[in-house]
Amino acid sequence: MDYMFTLIKFSVLAMIAIAVLYIIFEFSRQNRIQASAENLVDRALNKFPTYRNKPAVLGEELVLLMDESKQTALVATAEGNAKEIPFADFTGIEVLEDGHTVSETRRKGTLGRAAAGGLLAGGVGAVLGAVSAGSETRHKEVVSNITVAVRTEDASFPVLAWCTFAPTIGLEHMSDVEVQMQRRAANDFAAQFAPIFAVNAKSDPNLNTI
Repeated sequence: MDYMFTLIKFSVLAMIAIAVLYIIFEFSRQNRIQASAENLVDRALNKFPTYRNKPAVLGEELVLLMDESKQTALVATAEGNAKEIPFADFTGIEVLEDGHTVSETRRKGTLGRAAAGGLLAGGVGAVLGAVSAGSETRHKEVVSNITVAVRTEDASFPVLAWCTFAPTIGLEHMSDVEVQMQRRAANDFAAQFAPIFAVNAKSDPNLNTI
């Protein structure tokens, strides 16, 4: 009995230790990403000041700022490259798990699902509705990486990708609840691109004002 109690106690303490280490690691990682993203935005704004205070999608090595009035997006990378891309050149967005597409939309799918997804209002449902348009969702039981990828017709930046989840050592096997939380987080991340796909939706000749 004493042995079992000691074993259970050790297991509980080990789980607590792992949880604490994860919180510390995640807090440090988020701070590092935020600092890198802010630095990258500052560098981009020095060259393109008109994007100041515009909606932005942040990442440690890649940021994207959106100017709805110009209908262009500014892409800047940690390597020091920056370029404006017209909203019309963005062709699709997808969510990938371990490199496999689980939900995807192309421009045509986005247009067709605009009203149902609330895209014209620019709400959180915008890209969420669009992401699932015309796609089959497949989920694995074990997930080690979730990425949001945006595709464009630009030769320099054909694919823009942000990793929204990559578990740390010791936490590769998450519960179903934890996996679902990370999937929702990826969808929320994708929703940040609503201004880009809202413009594409408004250009659909089949949309009517009611």
